[in-house]
Amino acid sequence: MRSLFGLAVPLLLLVASFSTMVPQAAAQSTYHTISGRVVSDNGEPLEGVFVNAYSYSEERMHMDDGLRRHADAITDADGAYSLRLPPGKGWINVHYEKWRQGDGREIVIDGDLSSIDFTLRTPPPKTAIIEGRVVDGDGRPVEGAEVNLQTRCCYAYPAYAEDAPVASDEGNGTSASMPVARRIMPPDHYYWDDHAVTRTDSDGRFRFEAYEGPRQVYAWAKGYAQTTVPVDAVANRTVSVDVVLEKVPASDAVVTGRVIDSSTGLPLARAQVSLRSLEWGRHAWAETDNDGRFRLTTVPGWAELSVHHYAHPEPIPIEDGPASKPLILPAQGPQYYPFLTLAELKSGENRLDAPIDPKPKPTIALIGYVVDPKTKQAVPDARVNVWNHETGDWGEALTDATGSYRILVRPGHYSGSAWKEGYLGGTQTFRVTDQATQRVDILMPKGTPKWAPCYDAGDACYGPMMHGGRAEMAVPMPVPTMAPSAPRGEYDSAAKTADAPSPAPGVAPTMGGQATAEASTAGASGPDRTRGATFAGEGGGLPPYDPDASGETVTSNEDGAAPANVPGAGALLAALALAGAALVAMRRRG
Repeated sequence: MRSLFGLAVPLLLLVASFSTMVPQAAAQSTYHTISGRVVSDNGEPLEGVFVNAYSYSEERMHMDDGLRRHADAITDADGAYSLRLPPGKGWINVHYEKWRQGDGREIVIDGDLSSIDFTLRTPPPKTAIIEGRVVDGDGRPVEGAEVNLQTRCCYAYPAYAEDAPVASDEGNGTSASMPVARRIMPPDHYYWDDHAVTRTDSDGRFRFEAYEGPRQVYAWAKGYAQTTVPVDAVANRTVSVDVVLEKVPASDAVVTGRVIDSSTGLPLARAQVSLRSLEWGRHAWAETDNDGRFRLTTVPGWAELSVHHYAHPEPIPIEDGPASKPLILPAQGPQYYPFLTLAELKSGENRLDAPIDPKPKPTIALIGYVVDPKTKQAVPDARVNVWNHETGDWGEALTDATGSYRILVRPGHYSGSAWKEGYLGGTQTFRVTDQATQRVDILMPKGTPKWAPCYDAGDACYGPMMHGGRAEMAVPMPVPTMAPSAPRGEYDSAAKTADAPSPAPGVAPTMGGQATAEASTAGASGPDRTRGATFAGEGGGLPPYDPDASGETVTSNEDGAAPANVPGAGALLAALALAGAALVAMRRRG
């Protein structure tokens, strides 16, 4: 008995604890019914209306089961719907595709909700009729052609004339110098929903019912070019319009050629060749083979041939690694300018060769630090992007343990940016000259980006607006011009560029992180660290950042070891001054 009693106590405690958990679990899984009807403004039920709703609990927004819960339904023949959602705040929407209309409202779910009804406005009748035929160039009907009716938007601006009426605002004592824009779009919003699609019958005929206003009819069929015809729909009238489709000629123009390096005459494999028919809008594309040859087929007529060539990264299997995961080496080899030419293609064989010019190699070593302007400390593992405004070329590097980077670039105007988690980022513009090495430090303050509501800041504020006690974005923030995001990929951290330029004698580094023509030296070897980037970038290998080293230069050891700080001109002058003062003092003592 005592043993049974000893077991009963823990069992009772377990049951009691379970009983306290049941209501809480039940409360979390409680669902309520939301029901109502959707009718027209004439009181007629609307069947087939899509109803969608969601709810969320503000107390549980940060929990996995506390985010939005969705439910949807379709109204029945009586226009009725029913949904089930957990308690909380939410929103319910209705959409009637047949009328292209919808409505919505906020709801608070603290129990079953009934009579959540919606009334949708009955569209006015479409009294304008647009009909016609689709025929070919010989007047024969085109059966099965797709015909689209669309709106034609929105204002007509009459040509300026001396006697044309002008807009004026006598209250402000001003007058416009241009004629008033005549609104040709009816104010009824149903105008925007006036589009439809149909197909022609055996006689090539089509018919649309529409609202009054400017429209356009465009049609197309297999083997024919698409044609668009403007038309003005008039209420209570039938407007006839015929659409003539022009037959596309046979694609019997064959274009062959070779892509070669204009300086060496060597063929270029994997060049991207594109052929665009200016008259028919057709595009053809091919990639050159190992001998630089390509072959394309298109329609005769005037065409534009364009050629682009990129240095492609190649996958190399890892000998001691899994065969299914090859190593992607960075893109190597010269970069080329695009090639464009215009030609009139004839039926049959057409020969078009493309000698493309190589871009000059990037030989300028852009070096520097990413610096927190408040702490005056360099930032390691920061991602640096640079972008050439003239050519669109870009490169990326990751700062090393000393917070330094180096990227091989060409001369030009640049934007440089830096980013790292826990920092606000930083962007600045600078100019790269034709000297061998140039230093640019990029400022990147530490901090966490936040959104501050604009309240009544006026037009100058582009942050979020306060709405319903919550901050919501009103207008997007202007984005500064900066380097694009780099594509992610795998690369060989041990790979090095063989033909890296030799560093030149150093000059004093820039002050305060601002970019100037002054430079300091560092080796600029290293692979392109990202796939698709133009410039090669890596850690700078510079000595620890010294914010007070305004009179020092950065040099590189001949053996390729990490550079070290050496006295610059300012430091030498200071040392000479101190030595001179010491000599004077010694003479006085003597």
